[in-house]
Amino acid sequence: MKKYAHCFSILVAMFMLTGCVAGGVSFVKESVVPKDKALVYFYRPNNFQGSALDVTVKDNDKTAFKIKNGQYIKYFTEPGKHKFYTDTMAIDKPTEIELEVGQAYYIKTGLSVGMWTGTWALNRVYESEALEELKSCKSGKK
Repeated sequence: MKKYAHCFSILVAMFMLTGCVAGGVSFVKESVVPKDKALVYFYRPNNFQGSALDVTVKDNDKTAFKIKNGQYIKYFTEPGKHKFYTDTMAIDKPTEIELEVGQAYYIKTGLSVGMWTGTWALNRVYESEALEELKSCKSGKK
């Protein structure tokens, strides 16, 4: 009987976690960035830690969007200085970046779990690294 209860518990957990993963289409890189905008790809590789949380990303103190586990967001914005950070109760490490017209940037969202709290980080990464990790992410709506 214990054997069946254990198997049932595992199945229930798997079904619950399936709902925490982003749906949508696979990553497609924009061929052209509008001439008056900058493009930032935010992505969050599928990871068990923090998977149940949708993370709100802020841009210069304004809510920009929420990102789910295993998701990417195409974020078109005005060029200039931007401070991106998450709106969570965890410790947050913001990323400040000067965006240029017509350029594309890649920012990876991740959670580092510590002894007492987690730390959300938005890290700018090279295109080559991002494109490899983006293969496993699905689109999200901004």
